[in-house]
Amino acid sequence: MKQVGALTLASVREMLRDPLVTGLAMAYPALFIIMFLFLPDLPQSQGSISALTFGLPAVLIFAVLSLALTGTAAPMAQLRRDGVLRSLGMTPVTRSQYLWAQLPGRLAVIGAETGLICVLAALTGSASIGPPLLLCWAVVLCAATALSMGLLVGARSDNPALVGAISGFLGPGLLFLCGVFLPYRMMPPAVERIGLLLPYTYIGDMLRGALAGTDLEYPMVRGSLICIAWTVVTGLSAWRAFVWDANR
Repeated sequence: MKQVGALTLASVREMLRDPLVTGLAMAYPALFIIMFLFLPDLPQSQGSISALTFGLPAVLIFAVLSLALTGTAAPMAQLRRDGVLRSLGMTPVTRSQYLWAQLPGRLAVIGAETGLICVLAALTGSASIGPPLLLCWAVVLCAATALSMGLLVGARSDNPALVGAISGFLGPGLLFLCGVFLPYRMMPPAVERIGLLLPYTYIGDMLRGALAGTDLEYPMVRGSLICIAWTVVTGLSAWRAFVWDANR
């Protein structure tokens, strides 16, 4: 436990030293809320919905994905390139301990992001907060699926630029496929068929219900099971794929 605590503290200090990890993660919500304020209303089955109300889940999910990918995978690749992870691998620290230690600080940032988005949404009058438990559960699923994916992306590479490029493509691509940026009614039917296999379709639906008070389009149990399966598969894959030194 002492080793995990020391690694966690080191991870938090690393985040505080790197403004890209925490600064941009906190700035993204505000920037995206401003962008959605100027977009027209979007069609829904119950009528139209303001772009900001529809886009609140996209704001939160994109902020979490940015933290999990750019703010987790890229620093891991840099530490591997600098030889820090190779040196750490010569100590009694296990890869499980190292991977778990990356989570607490980032979970705290995700909690702060969620609070910031709720405050900004309330100030702009776009929030109609639904069940608090639904919001908490959606944020938990979002954090779990994103962080496990971030650990997987950063499990082997020692090229921060490559990891950053993958992260920059992966986040927006997932949000479009999952109907979070745009409703499926504005996209080909094939996109929704793909999105139903991905977690952020259901997380976006839950967040929309929690933040905008809309009805859920998909069964919450099915969505939760898909998110849990995604987390387990990507988390175990990250653990199996993780290496201290990319040359081994």
